[in-house]
Amino acid sequence: MTGSRGGTTVRSAVVLGGGGFLGRHIGSVFRQAGARTLTVSRNAAASATVRAAALDLSTAPPERLAELLAAERADVVVNAVGRVWGASDAEMEDANARLVRRLAVCLTAMERPPRLIQLGSIHEYGPGTPGTALAEDGEARPDTAYGRTKLLGTHTVLDTVRDHPHVEGVVLRVANALGPGAPRGSLFGSIAHRLAEGARPQIPARPAVEPGLPEPATVVLTLPALRVCRDFVDVRDVADAVLAAATATEVSGRIVNIGSGRPVLVRQLVERLVALSGLPVRIDPAGESGGAGGGAALWQQLDISLAHKLLDWTPRRDPDESLCALLAAA
Repeated sequence: MTGSRGGTTVRSAVVLGGGGFLGRHIGSVFRQAGARTLTVSRNAAASATVRAAALDLSTAPPERLAELLAAERADVVVNAVGRVWGASDAEMEDANARLVRRLAVCLTAMERPPRLIQLGSIHEYGPGTPGTALAEDGEARPDTAYGRTKLLGTHTVLDTVRDHPHVEGVVLRVANALGPGAPRGSLFGSIAHRLAEGARPQIPARPAVEPGLPEPATVVLTLPALRVCRDFVDVRDVADAVLAAATATEVSGRIVNIGSGRPVLVRQLVERLVALSGLPVRIDPAGESGGAGGGAALWQQLDISLAHKLLDWTPRRDPDESLCALLAAA
């Protein structure tokens, strides 16, 4: 893998949560860059092209994590573990905060620890001000359990780097991710799978008089008003940012926003997804308000200028690319 991490070539990467939405794409981009890559998750499945290790990260002690990282001679470890959709507060605490603390203990005990890239969340900021982008030095005021537990993870990484000079770590604070493989529990993942199901031809019990497949039935989506503006970024652009952070200098101990830098009305993005599907769809209202991705903040927009400065990174994919890839995967 070309590039260097503080003057040292990055040859080996470990992706925790490598079986998840973000983790799968991050593992792929490291492999494409030529790095020896190990993805770690509870139900990991290796293949001819993917090296994987099965480990329950919710209970793995720091010593086990240290053994794994040492065996891999890892230069970089990416923490892509996270719980939000369908998770209790306690489950979010375990995945988003306690795991990071165990990982920090593991790294501080190693003589030459790998650089830690922690995936944070835009929801750590809490509600934004309409017309204003959220910068890394702004106050974090999370208003959801997800945002609060992710912020605890961020504090753990920054405190560890501050108190242990031999540990390198950076937090990438990621906007709402879109793209292929979005989980069913997410707003856009659930809609894409519903549209995919509606696209499957319904074969009648008796043959039709005229040959040919029947037209797809109208898909009914029951959704809240979704009158919120959010920052969305393609999951593949997030993976590119992680790769850049693995070799960038002057990022340790920093928070770096990763997003599009543009607010989008969620309702309009849903309507665009429906239009791209080409299906007959009726959207029925389910309420007067609604959000996406773990909170009810009416406006969230990231300032991504620091990512361009420190990582030489900008998002390359537009929303249509993300939505089309999401539909194709579903």
